[in-house]
Amino acid sequence: MVDVVCYLDHGAQGLGKAHAECAKKCLKSGLPVALKVGDQLYLASMADHTAANAKLAELAGQQVTVHGTVMERDGQHLI
Repeated sequence: MVDVVCYLDHGAQGLGKAHAECAKKCLKSGLPVALKVGDQLYLASMADHTAANAKLAELAGQQVTVHGTVMERDGQHLI
């Protein structure tokens, strides 16, 4: 799980276990959450179109496996 704001602002320093506590704080405050697959970010949303932050914040910095529908439009990706 990736805190999008820290990742875009800090690059590789905004990823992984070393950044997990900061990412959890940012995600709990409502900043966007995404999954990073290779060089692509997939914004995360729940199936009912609600924010995924509450469920995913504790997974910040961890490698995870998710199941869902991928949607793509105009260069944006969502799962």
